[in-house]
Amino acid sequence: MLKIPVLTYHSANISGNEYQSNDHVALHHDLEILNNLGYQVIPAKWLVDWLTGCKNLDQSERYVVLTFDDGVSLDFHDWIHPEHGFQKSFFNILSDFSDKYPKQQPNVHASCFVIASKQARKNIQDKALAGHSLLGDEWWIDAENTQLLSIENHSWDHNHSACEETAQKSGTTGRFDVIDSYKECDIEVRQASEFIQEIIGKKQLLFAYPWGQYNEYLAHEYFPKFKNEHKAQAAFIVEPEHVNSQTNTWLIPRYVCGEHWKSQKQLVDIIYKK
Repeated sequence: MLKIPVLTYHSANISGNEYQSNDHVALHHDLEILNNLGYQVIPAKWLVDWLTGCKNLDQSERYVVLTFDDGVSLDFHDWIHPEHGFQKSFFNILSDFSDKYPKQQPNVHASCFVIASKQARKNIQDKALAGHSLLGDEWWIDAENTQLLSIENHSWDHNHSACEETAQKSGTTGRFDVIDSYKECDIEVRQASEFIQEIIGKKQLLFAYPWGQYNEYLAHEYFPKFKNEHKAQAAFIVEPEHVNSQTNTWLIPRYVCGEHWKSQKQLVDIIYKK
């Protein structure tokens, strides 16, 4: 049975310039490891199309999917970190990798899950990103127009504790599994998707639950029963499992760099997980 790992990175994770302290460094090395192990990087949309029977994948191949969470501009732009110096963007790391291995990696791609609300992004960057202007949306359309990245939905406000106001009905923040009513979900999913679409001109077909957190209503009521409204085709969590043909499309598992693996050896162990 074909099993496909989905790997997740956060471009804001920079506390040094070593593998375990910098997701940019980790991504660069991990891509080399994946290629050496014979894994082909494919778009997340291909994975979803395979799960829904819309696309065939060669059972003899090895595939891996990449996703980037939170929509920090370092997904696309290089940056000079005030303490740790020059940081090559995830996009440029992918571009270098694609150029280096054109035959082995013809479909290199990653999905960037972004937060829609301008106010939420401002609150988060002011309180959680030391005031650095790293959560703008000016790069979204340029990223979407590349062959290496796509912009997808990471909710309206992440229900983040840094936000002055969120969609959560009782004011409980810092968790996403408390989003459990139609009104809340409609804001976090449909409203967010429509806002992002206005900027980039494309419907958002994929959703990543903030912190990977979900509940019964989100996964088994809202997403499957209101598809005609929110238009999403799949949603991603962060359980450390491979995707297989029986995976629920509203609960697609992912491994998170720095949480599920902190070294190249641990990544190899994950990749070969049975």
